[in-house]
Amino acid sequence: MELERALLEEARYAAKRIASEAKALESELLEIEQRKLEIQRKLEAAARASNRLAEFSPKTGTKYQCPRCWVRNERTSPLSPVPSSTDDDIMRCHTCGADFLIPNG
Repeated sequence: MELERALLEEARYAAKRIASEAKALESELLEIEQRKLEIQRKLEAAARASNRLAEFSPKTGTKYQCPRCWVRNERTSPLSPVPSSTDDDIMRCHTCGADFLIPNG
């Protein structure tokens, strides 16, 4: 009888340990599924990037636009000139913060 009780107790302990591990695994699986959705969104955006490139126009009206904002988000963001210490021009996107060096000559 003592052996049977000890074995039953060990079985209970093993079941509790497995249940505890299962909760941790469920949490880990949820994180993985969220990461998978994030990766899928990025892959879908990457697939659309080539289409956006084909539709990109450097200039809209009289304003130059940011190529990064357009290709990444299909967003028209104007560029503004910023002072430069060289003969080259610098254009800045105030939406994403990118600077573009435009060589002169």
